[in-house]
Amino acid sequence: MKDKNQRGAILYLKKMGLRRTIMSNKIAVLLNEEKQLASFVDATLIYIYEKAGEWQVTQMTETKDLAYKRENDIKNFTLALIEKLKCCKVIVGTLILGVPYYLLIRAGYELCEAPTFSMLLLEQIYEDYYKIPEETSKKQTMELEGEGSNHLMSTEHISRSPIPLDGADNYFIDMIAVQKAYPEMSSKKILLPFFSNTIFRSLKVNCSHVMPWLENYLEQNSLIMSISRGQGIYTLSITHKVCSC
Repeated sequence: MKDKNQRGAILYLKKMGLRRTIMSNKIAVLLNEEKQLASFVDATLIYIYEKAGEWQVTQMTETKDLAYKRENDIKNFTLALIEKLKCCKVIVGTLILGVPYYLLIRAGYELCEAPTFSMLLLEQIYEDYYKIPEETSKKQTMELEGEGSNHLMSTEHISRSPIPLDGADNYFIDMIAVQKAYPEMSSKKILLPFFSNTIFRSLKVNCSHVMPWLENYLEQNSLIMSISRGQGIYTLSITHKVCSC
């Protein structure tokens, strides 16, 4: 299924976390010795790109190879990097996992993963994180939640399962918020009990990516899905197939 609002190819995957409006126009890029996009542990260079009309490298940080270091070394390195990159809150690499991931997320960084680096990649990340006002994202969520009961979710109490929007069996879930609050929960653990135990007319899902298993599951269970994308967030609309016989 293709993204209805796609601006060309989707060049990166946003790691789990709530999209914020970042008050800067800088992006940190993890590179290896060949100046190709690299994972966190394989990066030997970090370029800070800043948009001033055109993208320019305004800062370069050399790093040590972390691939064979002990976990405590990686932790200390990540903490030192957080201190060094205070002016930049978006990082892109091929893979960011483990201790660095949790420390960076806790420090308020937005993490993106992509297979290759390009200026188009920077532009797409820039549009998702810098150009779009925070109010747009807030308004979109409030409109979804307010379609029926105006039930607003708070960050202090996030339901682990879809919540009813009204009395007509329409439901909504913000997977980004749920998995940020409960990182141990996979998309299957969240959605499969709902599909198995709930009578529903429609389900709207906000997520950072379309789960690979979902399309086959829906097809096997006579459900259909439409996909839209805006502000770096996917909205999935899931309903039952209507018999045309």
